[in-house]
Amino acid sequence: MTPLHQQRAPLELTPDALSALGRVQADILQDHDRRHAVLLFVHLGDDRASARRWLADIAPLLTSAADQLEQRASGGDPGTLHTVALSGRGYALLGLDDPSTFLETGLDSQPCSPLREGMAARRRVLAHDPPPSAWSPDLQQATPASVIHALVTVADDDWVRAQAAATSIARSLPAGGRLVARRDGHRLRRGHHAIEHFGFRDGISQPRFLAHEVREESATLGTSIWNPSSGPGNVLAPDPFGGDGDAGSMIVFRQLEQDVPAFLRQEEALCRALGATTPEARERVEAMIIGRTRAGVPLLAANARSENDFDFTGDNAPPFLCPAHSHIRKANPRSDRAIRDNFRDRRIARRGMPYGVDPDTLTALPGDDVERGLLFVCCQRSISTQFEYIQAHWFDDGEFPMPLTGQDPLLGSASGGAQKWPAAPDGGTIRFGFGDAVHMRGGEYFFAASLPFFRALG
Repeated sequence: MTPLHQQRAPLELTPDALSALGRVQADILQDHDRRHAVLLFVHLGDDRASARRWLADIAPLLTSAADQLEQRASGGDPGTLHTVALSGRGYALLGLDDPSTFLETGLDSQPCSPLREGMAARRRVLAHDPPPSAWSPDLQQATPASVIHALVTVADDDWVRAQAAATSIARSLPAGGRLVARRDGHRLRRGHHAIEHFGFRDGISQPRFLAHEVREESATLGTSIWNPSSGPGNVLAPDPFGGDGDAGSMIVFRQLEQDVPAFLRQEEALCRALGATTPEARERVEAMIIGRTRAGVPLLAANARSENDFDFTGDNAPPFLCPAHSHIRKANPRSDRAIRDNFRDRRIARRGMPYGVDPDTLTALPGDDVERGLLFVCCQRSISTQFEYIQAHWFDDGEFPMPLTGQDPLLGSASGGAQKWPAAPDGGTIRFGFGDAVHMRGGEYFFAASLPFFRALG
């Protein structure tokens, strides 16, 4: 069987494929889909033998991609999911920091290793990120004892059970180890749909790596215009310290704080600038920020077969039906500049979850002074050519996907200037700077290694 990380087409679940998935961690090829998650950022001390032994000891807890499939198929309580990923300094602690490993081709076509360097050092690429001194204090890694070696994720539909499992992991850390930071995530719900704190449906468009999921989407949403299919090789990279054919995934974590009052103030100012006074006009203005209505209907509904079966063909000159700077158009350009950016290969698998959510009701915690946002997590085979490229060359580039577009109103930098917004009734455009409602509060890069790697550390 061709190794998973070399497969460019969606995976059929043959016996050989299921065997290979038994060596890959869960939450990469499929979202874990639990209601709650606890992210533990841990320091493993300075004793190499103890760190290796601890990782080997928790290996039996780790959930495989095959386990995840079986849990979904059962239709019952999926139980507690555990995954673990190591930072570059985590690999260095284990004595696995050979400069020849984890090399990628950077945005300047030169070899680089974002994993070994760490997110803070990659500000030369992510030029609009705030300096680490402005991050949340527990994510700054400012002292030797606060260096993050590993990210352990515990997810469960039962919040009490998730907390108990996370506490057990934290108490088991080796001598000299400590919990550096903890983040609690919960699905934010409106009815049956997942949303984010600005009130829009979330997670609608994701790449599909398993052939049966592609067939399901084709039957329910259609795939005649936009096909979400992708091969496992889009998010899996060879594990340099695993067995033959073993694979893992590069993991990006970023805490993205959402300033809901600032978002609403800017939305109101944009409505005034565009003369949107009726409820219908205001709904269209807020949809132009994201590219979808709050219910998830794309602005290109007239050209769409469903909420995901559409592209931007024909909408390539102002006044746009869907503004070129809108978040979904920046994040997944579909038909925009397809050849130049080879965008299908740049797609990432988003695995994040909101924070600042009531775990009992799965609604936003009340109060404007409550910290809330997104625990952004994504999987990819290459940090530099996928996540970093999307952030630097799509979100932050005012010329993408076409000249004078402006930056992404959500995830572009605060200093990105104005975007062009379609203005009614004359069909012209106005310039308006929408941004600075999302603030990056810290992050790190990790590698979710293969399960055989962890078992072999004992």
